[in-house]
Parts: sequence; C-alpha cells; structure tokens
Amino acid sequence: MKTSTESSDHEIIERALQRLMWTEQKRFTLLLAEHGLTLPQFIVLATIHKRGGCPIGMLADDMFQSYPTMTGIVDRLEDARLVARERGNKEDRRQVVVTLTQAGQHILDRAQNARRERMRRALTHFSVNDRREFIRLLTTYLDVLEKETE
Repeated sequence: MKTSTESSDHEIIERALQRLMWTEQKRFTLLLAEHGLTLPQFIVLATIHKRGGCPIGMLADDMFQSYPTMTGIVDRLEDARLVARERGNKEDRRQVVVTLTQAGQHILDRAQNARRERMRRALTHFSVNDRREFIRLLTTYLDVLEKETE
C-alpha cells in the first residue's frame, strides 16, 4: 500500500517528467525549424545516420509510421537534397536504401550540435556532483523502464 508521501512523490515526478518532455519537444521543434527541419525529418536523418542507410520500410517500422507516410517524409528530404535513394542490393534491384547526402549529414550535425550546446548551457547551473547524481538517477530510471518493455 502506498503512503500519501509516496503517492505525492510519484505525482511530482510524473508532472516534472511531463514538463521536461513537453518543454524539450517544444524547444527542439523550434530549434529544428531554424534548420529547416521537422521533428520527424530529424529522426529520419538520425536513424539513417545511425544505420548507415536503410530501406524505407525499416524507417517506417522504427518510427511506427505507415509506409506511405514515411515515403512522404523521405520524398521531402530527397527534394531538399538531404537524402538519396540508392539501389541497396545487386541481387534484388527492387530494394532501395535511403542514405544521407553530405548536406544531410551537415544539417544533422548542426542540429545535434545546437541541441547539445543548449543542454550544456542548462547544465552549467548544476554542480559537478549534481550532474553526476542526475546522470545516475536518470540512468537507473531508464534501465528499469527499458527492462519492463523487453
């Protein structure tokens, strides 16, 4: 049975996490707009970078989007010359792999660096010990959440 203090702590943590997620999403969406990107476009660029290129179907699955929705996102990124479609497999010419162009890599780097710089500025208000404790607590919380989803 939960105590009233425990319930109150849970509610405070829940509200703080909601504020954090909402604030981060708003600020990052504005930052991306300065770079001419939407949040889904950024996630696609970051996923392609991480995988070194991948088929549209894999991108759609990774982002829980339909194939037609993902095709539209990739089309717009291709129109902006941020990604390119390439034949990925010589044995199956139907398979197309989406890769980053040099411009795509450049804009991804700029957006990620701007986000890191904003985070760095915010974290300057923490002492070194507070930052380490913050990292420890976040890591512990995320580890528990990730184990629940396995």
